[in-house]
Amino acid sequence: MTHTPDPRIVSLGESIVDLIGQADADRGGRTAYHAHPGGSPLNAAVAAARLGAPTAMLTRFSQDAFGAQLREHLAASGVDLRLAETGPEPTSMAVVTVDADGRATYGFYRAETADVSYDPRPRPALPPSVSIGNVTVSLLREPSRTAFHDIVRETGRAGRGAVTWVLDPNARPALWSGPDAFGREFATWVPLVDVVKVSDEDLAYLGGEEAETAAGWLATGVAAVVVTAGEDGARLYRPGRPPLAVPSRRVEVVDTVGAGDTFTAGLTSGLLERPHPRELDDDAWTALLRRAVAAASITCTRAGADPPTAAELAAALGG
Repeated sequence: MTHTPDPRIVSLGESIVDLIGQADADRGGRTAYHAHPGGSPLNAAVAAARLGAPTAMLTRFSQDAFGAQLREHLAASGVDLRLAETGPEPTSMAVVTVDADGRATYGFYRAETADVSYDPRPRPALPPSVSIGNVTVSLLREPSRTAFHDIVRETGRAGRGAVTWVLDPNARPALWSGPDAFGREFATWVPLVDVVKVSDEDLAYLGGEEAETAAGWLATGVAAVVVTAGEDGARLYRPGRPPLAVPSRRVEVVDTVGAGDTFTAGLTSGLLERPHPRELDDDAWTALLRRAVAAASITCTRAGADPPTAAELAAALGG
């Protein structure tokens, strides 16, 4: 029997199917939609597992065919599903439109779906082997929102402090009445986590100047704020330290689906072998961010969320 290592990373949140529209030459250029496993925490779990980190996914899957596809996709990459539930509700869907520059926009179908229905009582205990977690919040809806919030609060720095949590807003304006509503929700999560990873597009939706916004989050006790900026690379903000920046990598972009989630996986898997984020020096952060940027850049060269393996990342980094 093959031994499955105990998970060291947990990825928490939605699990959805991305229906990605692409022009089909065989249909006269009309758009055809192809189903790809998706959802930010699901993509991040797959990416972390492919990068060699023992990773579990905590969510609720449907018993329908799409739910089976999602579970099979995770298992094929070695993601541990012991924490996941299944239920009769349908799978959530995102209809993804990709423009000529490879940028994706999303429309969502999430009413009474499986991942939204996640609400175990009592809340599950994470395995003691888990030391790093990631959570995204834009797509969370009740009752799953409160369930996941409870887990992060109990295990993160607001509770027992056993897990270092990385928070990604993954802002999806189509799901919110406006940036103020989303900003209020996001603000309830920031005091629970150690690292906020945010894209420049997320910041633009939330409003406010980048350094000032980062300073506000750091003032709540966050150890680091990481801003991803596409072609401009990534920037890091820490309490009492000057900002640090790493450049992007030049690649031929197919689309950006899953790139941010792969960046998150680069962070979480890289943090496993390093001290707590509060204890990292400039050199350690630079190496970590370059690793995350390289992983995300590989994903951009492929259709859909298709993150690299550890060997592919090592080759890209020259190792």
